[in-house]
Amino acid sequence: MSRIESILQQVSVDGLIAETYEIHEMLLEVDQLLIILQQDLKMAPLAKGIRLQLQSIQEKYNRFKVTE
Repeated sequence: MSRIESILQQVSVDGLIAETYEIHEMLLEVDQLLIILQQDLKMAPLAKGIRLQLQSIQEKYNRFKVTE
């Protein structure tokens, strides 16, 4: 998660499309892993907490995309 946030903070005009694509791919991968994690009852609470963090990052990502 911190890697995604770090990329969002350090994005420059050069390579913007590649970095944006990388972030989008990471968000999709984390989302897919959370779906798998939620299927394990012992891991569901952890997955819920991570999902809240992911939603926060997705909101930042969406705001960034709107301003670019």
